[in-house]
Amino acid sequence: MNKTLIFVSILVGISTLIGAGFALDSRWHQEEKVVVIAKNLASSQNRLSNHIISDQAVDIQKRMWSLKDRHGEDPTKFPISAKEEYRNLKEKYKSLQKDLDRIKEYQMRMEKGKVR
Repeated sequence: MNKTLIFVSILVGISTLIGAGFALDSRWHQEEKVVVIAKNLASSQNRLSNHIISDQAVDIQKRMWSLKDRHGEDPTKFPISAKEEYRNLKEKYKSLQKDLDRIKEYQMRMEKGKVR
């Protein structure tokens, strides 16, 4: 009887350890899914940011073109207020282009798996 009790308790202990192992493995597997979802979300956010910044750059470029249409092709011959506006637009456009380049570089690093 004593040996049977010991055998049953050992069997229950081993079963408990195996069950805990499967539970932990299942939990880690879920964490891997969360990582994949987070990467997909980051990729979607980057695409959205890219699209928004691209739209802003196009709008600024259109405003620059309208200034050129209105005042001529040479920005040095613009009236003072138009020169200042054109210069500000040009700086903003360059800044947006740098942002776009950074986003594209980040996306390429993500695709290669270099970003967590």
